[in-house]
Amino acid sequence: MSVNKRFLIQIIILSIICISLFTIVLDFSRLFGSSILYTAYPNHIIKRINVVLAALLVWLAGKDSLNKQDNNMMKFVFIGISCGEICFLLAEPALAIGFFTYCQCLLIIRHCKGLRVKLIRASSAQKLKLALLLLTLITMLFLGIFILYPMLNLDALLFMGIFYGFVLSISLWAALTNHILGLFPLKNSKMIALGMLCFYLCDISVGLDGLLWSGTAWLLATSLTWVFYTPAITLLALSCYKYEVELSTTQKKMKSF
Repeated sequence: MSVNKRFLIQIIILSIICISLFTIVLDFSRLFGSSILYTAYPNHIIKRINVVLAALLVWLAGKDSLNKQDNNMMKFVFIGISCGEICFLLAEPALAIGFFTYCQCLLIIRHCKGLRVKLIRASSAQKLKLALLLLTLITMLFLGIFILYPMLNLDALLFMGIFYGFVLSISLWAALTNHILGLFPLKNSKMIALGMLCFYLCDISVGLDGLLWSGTAWLLATSLTWVFYTPAITLLALSCYKYEVELSTTQKKMKSF
């Protein structure tokens, strides 16, 4: 990776951190009676600058990505994420859920690459761990639906949300499986696992946003959404870069001294 490209990526990451800190302070100010600092319209726009910056990280990867196919897939993922965010801004939640479901399906395909071969070679303990993990995630989904059922309105949006919850659970399982079985290089698999865990927690807070009445719990849920969402998209964007080669090059230079 060239020095200029590395510097640009560092500037983008620093910008994401600064924007996140600014918007998080504004969001949480509502919990302490300082809502005068918070205005929804510009704040919602400012937050989504981070989506553009994360997408830019993917587009910048180029020859420094894991491979061309993976980079292209991540571009489609971030096109879907961007379209979903536009739909949320336009108050079209059904379309937004559709785009995010599409993104999670692509991420499942990406993170399960080579799963069949690795699963055959996996130990009994690893297979048991993966089975229990999948069972736990699906149980949590159905338990959540059962508990919240009295509060839900039976409409098309609800069923879309439930289906998305199922796809999201599988996507989180795929990401954690990727890390457990080492389907991607270690650093990338850690970013994928942590990024998808943040995505999962973010979408839980989004769901609570739609279920809770205005109050402290609702303010907390909405404030936490971007606390999880920004690191989720940033880590997923950075997971498409190649790190092992750079590490090897550095080691070679150290050996030459």
